[in-house]
Amino acid sequence: MRTFSLHLAQQEGRIFVNWKKTVRPVIRDTEALHYVHSGEGVIPRVDCSLGSCPFGSPQRVLDKWRTGFASDPCGYMGDYFLVEEAIVDFWGGAVKKEDILLGAGSIGILYNLATLFGDSRFHVLGLAPQFPDVPLYFSYMESPVDKVTLSGPSYRFRVEELISRITDTTAMVYLDNPHNPTGQAIQLSDVEILADHCLDRGIMLIVDEAYGGFMEEEESSINLKHPNLVSVRSFSKSWGMASLRAGYAVARDPELRGLYNKVCPPFPLSPDLLELIPLAMEEKEYLPGLRTRVAYLKKRTMDTILSSPGFSLAETALQVPIMLVTYEDPKVDLFQLLLQVGIKSEPGEGFESLGRNSIRLRIPSPDKLEEFNTCWKELLKRI
Repeated sequence: MRTFSLHLAQQEGRIFVNWKKTVRPVIRDTEALHYVHSGEGVIPRVDCSLGSCPFGSPQRVLDKWRTGFASDPCGYMGDYFLVEEAIVDFWGGAVKKEDILLGAGSIGILYNLATLFGDSRFHVLGLAPQFPDVPLYFSYMESPVDKVTLSGPSYRFRVEELISRITDTTAMVYLDNPHNPTGQAIQLSDVEILADHCLDRGIMLIVDEAYGGFMEEEESSINLKHPNLVSVRSFSKSWGMASLRAGYAVARDPELRGLYNKVCPPFPLSPDLLELIPLAMEEKEYLPGLRTRVAYLKKRTMDTILSSPGFSLAETALQVPIMLVTYEDPKVDLFQLLLQVGIKSEPGEGFESLGRNSIRLRIPSPDKLEEFNTCWKELLKRI
């Protein structure tokens, strides 16, 4: 017979810990709506949900994937310096090799940062709406998370508004750029103003550039040299390598890098990535061409939406493949209606401050654009 007290259990004369009571209450009690799981099990006619690249991977990456790798799958690691050299070369001297941190996608790096810096005594400041997982990770580490709510229907970011919310308890500011879910690209001059303000107050600024490959390199926060800045990048989005889970960050402060490496699990990249990443980054014309193609598809998609009565779009950049779509009636469940006509998106309810009448939409792949338009016409008959 087993009887449990608050923290201990007794069985056959032995006292042992009840493991369920060791879980942090904030993790146990937080109801997390992970937007990426929405509509699982549904095979849509047009998938506009997750932020994978609508044009696939660079050709050299595909060729290598099909022909096989030189690395031994039995080994733990290979030559990480090949990846680091590729990153340094890509940025043309804006990055030094020692500035680079590696991780399992940008989300793996951001989770490591939350593990490292989460503290109940200090606050994290972000936006609403915003990529929800990172503030959630800091909450799990018991950091209070404050948010500046962007105003619809434009949801335009204003750096002055974010700065005005920084207090003496703010230890960290989290900013995604391009912004998720709107797809707006925040100007580097605004990021620099924010970084300067944070530096003067000893505050760390994390700029999540998971979609950064869709904006020009000169607009990246990687060009800034602030020691309180961490710029996080992914190979999942623009580089079309989402299933491989690879990312990197640039951090100028050596103490910060040393602390990060204490919490980062060993062997952050698999050996096949050590071959694929340099191949991708050597294609100098890939990203500029990708942005042009995305802008064309996005313009056509936006034209379809904006010509529909009752619909609005948040401020967004043409070359970024995601956008925030809202219908005027707050009672309408736009995600479910779209799913019924064959379009899978991400529900607004997965983002703080948004309702069910909003969705995040990634542009359809080029071969699905006409089918998207067909499905959208069906939606307008039902709404």
